[in-house]
Amino acid sequence: MRRWFSLCLLTCLTIVQLVGAQPIAAESLDWPIANGRFFTQTGGDTGGGFAVTDDGGIPFWTTFQQLGGADVVGYPISHRFVWEGFTVQAFQRVVFQWNPNDEAVHFVNVFDRLGALGHDDWLLSTRQTPKPIAIDEAGKTWDEIVQGRLALLDARPAIRDAYLGVAGDPIQMNGLPTSEIVDMGNHYALRAQRIVLQEWKEDVPWARAGAVTVALGGDIAKEVGLFPAEATDPAVVYTHSTDRFSIQIPTRWTHQEANSTTRVILASPIDGKGAPPSVTIVAEPTDSALANRDLFTERSMSGYKTISLESITLAGQPATRRVYTLGSAAEFEMRVIQVSLDYHGVTYTLNAAAASERFDRYAPTFEWVLASFTPPTFDASP
Repeated sequence: MRRWFSLCLLTCLTIVQLVGAQPIAAESLDWPIANGRFFTQTGGDTGGGFAVTDDGGIPFWTTFQQLGGADVVGYPISHRFVWEGFTVQAFQRVVFQWNPNDEAVHFVNVFDRLGALGHDDWLLSTRQTPKPIAIDEAGKTWDEIVQGRLALLDARPAIRDAYLGVAGDPIQMNGLPTSEIVDMGNHYALRAQRIVLQEWKEDVPWARAGAVTVALGGDIAKEVGLFPAEATDPAVVYTHSTDRFSIQIPTRWTHQEANSTTRVILASPIDGKGAPPSVTIVAEPTDSALANRDLFTERSMSGYKTISLESITLAGQPATRRVYTLGSAAEFEMRVIQVSLDYHGVTYTLNAAAASERFDRYAPTFEWVLASFTPPTFDASP
């Protein structure tokens, strides 16, 4: 058993001399990538950032542009991640949520969630966010409830116009108002389920007097720990110096080239015993023995167990996604996500692996790292 497991570790997790992978040079703080754009404005001093894309048919990048971009929703402060069964992405002001039932992007009820967690006093004292008011809506129809809530907007026409003027359905985007419009000194504020609107009485560094802005709801939610830490870890975009494929990795991970087959290994700092959680990229000619050989089957690998196998799309190309375990719980068990795609005569196999007991912690990171893989463009550039 140790022999086959050592072979797997050599294939998936070997860490050797750093060679090859180099950061993509950028002339600005954000730049275009496949299906979207990469932003470093919220990466702090790491040099990293977050991508906003339309990958997987989820139009976060399109919605970002339609809403007015960073001026309206802020810059991204997280990668995509699955939260309570929905794909979401946090921005400075709002949190996008993809609803597959109506195939639309909505905002998460961030301020409802913060209130449910007991943060209303902190929001009022620190973030000048009004507390929600008690409204007796017993026995009312939905239309009557909506009419009563929207009437709260009438006290300040500029706030009302901003609430109603969003792209798409204002209730779906903003949620219902949950407070009266409150005088906060240098501005008026209205709290809704998903946003806080602020009408400024005087000029401030980020707005002119009379302007209405959206409070930094996403930043506030991140500050109080509403999101998984791994989802908000900035990434760096790297391109392989020879093969020219690109991928995003957390800034604290290492990137190392292993050999002619395993092009690059991306590894987290060691967490507990055993090999560090990692992503490896193997590239071989599609007609080669390695590319056409199933390395991990029940017959060839003792302890191999398939959890799922499905067809997906990666970088606009058909791909196969397999999740499996190796080893045993009694000795040492690993869980692996393996994604393979054929592109221009090359088979790329990406393996994301971690010890089974730590896998769930790293799964959100694995997902956005794998989704960011972009094969080479085969153009004439060096």
